Amino acid sequence: MLITYLASGFLSPFLGGIIDRVGQRAWLNLVAAALVVVVHGLLGLTSMNPIGPLVLLGLCYSIYASALWPSIAIVVPAERAATAYGIITAVQNLGLALVPTLVGALQNQCPKTYTCVEMAFVGLGVLGVVAGIALNIADRAAPLPLLNLSDSQLEARRRADKAATAKAAAGDGPAALGGAMAPFLETPITPAPGAERDRMRRALAAADDDQAKPAAGRPRTFSDGGR
Repeated sequence: MLITYLASGFLSPFLGGIIDRVGQRAWLNLVAAALVVVVHGLLGLTSMNPIGPLVLLGLCYSIYASALWPSIAIVVPAERAATAYGIITAVQNLGLALVPTLVGALQNQCPKTYTCVEMAFVGLGVLGVVAGIALNIADRAAPLPLLNLSDSQLEARRRADKAATAKAAAGDGPAALGGAMAPFLETPITPAPGAERDRMRRALAAADDDQAKPAAGRPRTFSDGGR
């Protein structure tokens, strides 16, 4: 596992920067799960040198770390973020406690080979693929799909929500907020079908246009891409 963790430690910062720029977090989680299936299939069913598959497994770990954990902060309200992270960490630690026991029992059944263990990991990878597909379907079906947006697109969404809040506070009424504030109103307001999605698309398009133009007349900042 030394090779896997070294690869993951080296790749994670670079993958994190790429994911910040391009988004696609839900899709990358699906890709990582599929690669886990490939890696353990190669380790269990072939006699190839394990270094390549172990490096690829490190890439999978890097994708999960860079794409999965930030997704929680994107979709979970800030006041519930600690609870969400606690639940996910508890599930992860439960897996770390139970899976070694399963691996030991399987290895006792196949003492001369790791095939049984690797096929168990292939099965877990397949479950990850199913979960990744479900995640993408759920995100796409949401009123405002967020998980595959880049950082600039997420910022555009925050600016649009802030502008709607300011407009409502200025006297245009809560209707300006559409469905965003509906859970907090005595009489929830239902936006016209597709209106919220159209508003987000216009805001994201405007953000992309702003990013494409040079920021003339002012120094470059972190938000302009001066990382």
